[in-house]
Amino acid sequence: MDYERIELVLFDMGGVVVSVHPRRVFRHWAQASGVRFEEFVGRWSIEQHYKDYETGRTSFEQLVDGLNNQLGIGMSIDDWKIGWNELVGQPFQDVLQLVQRLASELPVYCFTNSNPEHESIWANNCKEELSVFRAVFNSSTIGLRKPDVDAFLNVSIRMETSPSRVLFLDDNRENVRGAIESGMQALHVPRKADTIEALSALLQFTSGRRA
Repeated sequence: MDYERIELVLFDMGGVVVSVHPRRVFRHWAQASGVRFEEFVGRWSIEQHYKDYETGRTSFEQLVDGLNNQLGIGMSIDDWKIGWNELVGQPFQDVLQLVQRLASELPVYCFTNSNPEHESIWANNCKEELSVFRAVFNSSTIGLRKPDVDAFLNVSIRMETSPSRVLFLDDNRENVRGAIESGMQALHVPRKADTIEALSALLQFTSGRRA
């Protein structure tokens, strides 16, 4: 890791600074549809209609049509929405305390693959905690989605910096690879403990440089 080149830090949101609960999503959908939880999970995959919704190309109703066809399950749009919104949890306060400290040393930003439904939740329930970030880039707003290289290049332009000056943290290995291909430095942080360790090391470096 070339700490000397880092001018700002870009964070994934779900799983890195805010908890996510996919099992709660599938549990509600399974109960509402009468399909076994394990079978529901086994049918799940991220298809084009999902990506289209996360890049602002389609509506939630169109997403539901795609999910009904993909999973072979008929369910009311209300049940789809209730389950869908079970995903977003609470902020990781211990992580965000470190982000707050880091923000006094380096600009911090967030880039999330998200959508209007989930944005309405985290923008309200996590508003104070997320205010530490200079900007939160939402895939459904910018029209580009991780792990596409173009998405990272677009976000770099919005942050007015070169990708090589960015450190990106994500719990998804594929997104980390996309960031590296764009020229960013990137770390895979699959667990909260990994994020804390990475931020602690970066804070130690920045504090030493200031001293």
